[in-house]
Amino acid sequence: MCGEGGAGPRFFGLILEEVRACIFAITASIKFGLKSVILEGDCWTLINKLKNKDALVPEIALFMDNILSLCKEFEFVGFSFVRR
Repeated sequence: MCGEGGAGPRFFGLILEEVRACIFAITASIKFGLKSVILEGDCWTLINKLKNKDALVPEIALFMDNILSLCKEFEFVGFSFVRR
């Protein structure tokens, strides 16, 4: 689980993997023609930033923009934090 902890290389690696998984899920949902989705993740930092449409750390901001842009393809998108 990735939290707000230190912004070292490990933190960015964890966030990046969560972001990549999110992009994959959104892209697959679009390909399957879904109109409503709820994206769940165990990375509170990412889920919270997506809910609030906040910019994440600059190194990941481009990916965040990509996620939020892809979400416009849906009638409804929800983001839910789930504990491991």
